[in-house]
Amino acid sequence: MSILDPASDDEAHLKKENPGVLFLIALMALFFWMLVPHLYLHATGSLPAPATQDNSHISPRQLSIAMTIMPLAGLLALIAGNLLYRDRPLKRLGVTSRHLKSALPRAAIAILIILPLIFGVGFATEWFFRLIDYAHPTEHDVLRAIAEDHSPGTRITLIASAVLFAPLFEEFMFRGMLQSAALAALIIPGQRPARLQRWAAILFASILFTAVHGQLWMMPPIFVLSLGLGYAYDRTQNLWVPILVHAAFNGTAVILFLSIRP
Repeated sequence: MSILDPASDDEAHLKKENPGVLFLIALMALFFWMLVPHLYLHATGSLPAPATQDNSHISPRQLSIAMTIMPLAGLLALIAGNLLYRDRPLKRLGVTSRHLKSALPRAAIAILIILPLIFGVGFATEWFFRLIDYAHPTEHDVLRAIAEDHSPGTRITLIASAVLFAPLFEEFMFRGMLQSAALAALIIPGQRPARLQRWAAILFASILFTAVHGQLWMMPPIFVLSLGLGYAYDRTQNLWVPILVHAAFNGTAVILFLSIRP
């Protein structure tokens, strides 16, 4: 047994999990995630676009609001759905205090492996796009907004949304719900999941994760990142591990951007 292996009882619940319940909770969270911008529109008269769309036409302040309230709305819906419709949801997800304590060394190992790989894929992707003369934006909308708006409140909110709110919501949704739902749908009751079934669930969640993040020029590193996050969750059955790795990736991207941008 290695440090990346789950506790002996962390995998047992997968055999009893109802994939329909997990998909239903994910759809409910997606509904609330999409509903928030429309409520904001009626309240203020200006609709903030999701971070997966072109946000160049909205102000950094509007983007900071969107990037905060949308993942929080989705996260609260996920928490509510799990508490209402699942037995022992914190243990099933791997987000108890015991899981958090054991996640720290596991996440550190995963960060040392995954982050260099992702940035390597990013450099290779950029080299290929230059080779074929494919023009694309040079920075993510959130990074652009952080650079353009120098007000402390907006900057802090944008950074918090990237490093805290987005990893919490997205890992809860894509690893905790969708990857788990796909695996629960594939496994045979009474048997441990086979490697092929595990990777099919990881690929399913990673394809959706990449598609939601939208922009073509970001897709290769985002897909590889999701594979790493999915494997880390599958291996540990501890949701804090991909959350911490995701937060480390986003935080590193913000720090590198602010350090090299003129």
